[in-house]
Amino acid sequence: MSVIADKVLNQLLTEHGISTLTPVQEKLYKPVSEGSDIVAISPTGTGKTLAYVLPLLPKVASNHLCQLVVIAPTNELVMQLSTVVRDYSKPFGVTVGALPGSGNIKRQIDRLKKKTEIIIGTPHRLKELTDQKKIKWHQVKTIVLDEADQLLSDQLMTQTRELVGRAMSDRQVIAVSATACDALLDFHHYFNAEPIVFDLLDEVKVPVTHVYIPVKKRERTETLRRLAHVEDARALVFINSRNEADLVVEKLRFNHLKVGLLHSDQPKEERKKVLKAFKNGEFVYLIATGLAARGLDIPELDTVVHYDLPREVEQFQHRSGRTGRMGREGLVITLIDPDNPILWEDYRKWAPETREAVIKNNQLFVV
Repeated sequence: MSVIADKVLNQLLTEHGISTLTPVQEKLYKPVSEGSDIVAISPTGTGKTLAYVLPLLPKVASNHLCQLVVIAPTNELVMQLSTVVRDYSKPFGVTVGALPGSGNIKRQIDRLKKKTEIIIGTPHRLKELTDQKKIKWHQVKTIVLDEADQLLSDQLMTQTRELVGRAMSDRQVIAVSATACDALLDFHHYFNAEPIVFDLLDEVKVPVTHVYIPVKKRERTETLRRLAHVEDARALVFINSRNEADLVVEKLRFNHLKVGLLHSDQPKEERKKVLKAFKNGEFVYLIATGLAARGLDIPELDTVVHYDLPREVEQFQHRSGRTGRMGREGLVITLIDPDNPILWEDYRKWAPETREAVIKNNQLFVV
């Protein structure tokens, strides 16, 4: 790896089958290593997690002091990040604590008593633990805001700023995001930092093809049924509401299709079981509500289906970004009512290079 001199990191990357860094990983390695504040905006699936993990891990000492805090907006993302960081941190002898809001707080407190060097949590849970004086922020040297566009939204901005403000003034702050927002571009105003900004949205091209299938709203489930019979069909399907998702799952199962359901109210163990089954090829579809979209990382997922068009372009980008990750080709299919001009206007803006697709003889053809 041209920019990485650390032998341990190079060995780790080799063991994980990584021979080339992505653009965001290349650009961030040196400034993150040197302690600079960073704002990095790069499309979903371009390796932003490793872009900060690789340069930060050698800086974390195995001394039982909390030195690195990663803040993530959802429980799912916390668990996903924890898995990655634990995997890469083993040779460095440091411990990683996952603090999702859905976890048992007493067990999390017990874990913190064991002097964890790296903690990863949601803003709400981190604030709860901070209020109970269980996190020693004066020891923290680096704070990472992962999916910073969400952490800087109206709903989470206050908690995020309060948490960052607990650390010493010379701490390092790193914000990574798949989309830009005003707060990111005005980062110095909110966090008393002068970050180096890397905006790679136009520089990095994600190999994803967008197509749409014109279909009446009431006929979307039947379209999903037909799409399931296309060769090698396997897709993550996003639906906006829980009630609609339940109904679609019921209809598809009535038609003898094996489908899984993922929503934000599920117990953690049930979600893990459903995700594992989908990753193992047991379902043709994984139906997910919008609230479950963030933090999903499903390797080798070729297709995403928008059963509903989300309400905002950022949601569309994040959901679409579940495929085409780390340079793999991906397909995003949107089911859209041809008689709804408002939806059409939004969709054309969000996916300007989209093309129509049709299902014939159990095959998907792009017109």
